[in-house]
Amino acid sequence: NSKMPYAQTISANIYKLEALINASHQTVIVPVVPIKNATAENCYPNVDEKVKASGGRKRHGWAIFENEMMVEGQHHAVWQDELGQLVDITPNRHGVKNILFIPDERIEYTGQVIDNVRVNITTNKVVDDLIRLAEMYDTIMANGTRIDDRHVTFGEKEGRLVAKYQQLAELTANFIHNGNSEINRCFCSSGLYYSHCHGWVLKDQIRADLALLERRSISLASFCGVRR
Repeated sequence: NSKMPYAQTISANIYKLEALINASHQTVIVPVVPIKNATAENCYPNVDEKVKASGGRKRHGWAIFENEMMVEGQHHAVWQDELGQLVDITPNRHGVKNILFIPDERIEYTGQVIDNVRVNITTNKVVDDLIRLAEMYDTIMANGTRIDDRHVTFGEKEGRLVAKYQQLAELTANFIHNGNSEINRCFCSSGLYYSHCHGWVLKDQIRADLALLERRSISLASFCGVRR
């Protein structure tokens, strides 16, 4: 689940995510009206229960999050009433009253993890590497064993990779927040410029680690032919 704030304004940055997702629907503003007994971060069964109780239908799509570096789409389900109005009936940790949502029925949740979709909204190429790290983290999480909605356990191999990529993502995010780009000295204190250090080896490192994992999640690119 995304740790970023919910996007609240439809802007040029949101249009960039729309273009990447390439759904047949545009972004809409959906009110958040949690139902009784609904649990946070558990939208699919929440909506199933609402449909059973009140009719209407489940609508799949992407909830949108945004910070100063990227816009992120997280697969999500909302309820559509019999008049066609969309309502997010799942409580969220930020307490926002509305979310931005891109309806998209191409991918339906069936129990398999669906990767988030992210787009760089800056001119800093290091943000692209941060996105690659986030995508790798998604893949590792999908290789864990889900205990409940909030807890995942890992084998020794996956546990090492989780720790590794959490650290790399934190170092990279701090590097960006401190005003650095690919032309600055790398965060690892090698003395090399980022573009000739971690910016150079990261893709090969991710490729090698991916070979150690099973592909257990669904990506928009693999399912819908979307290319970054």
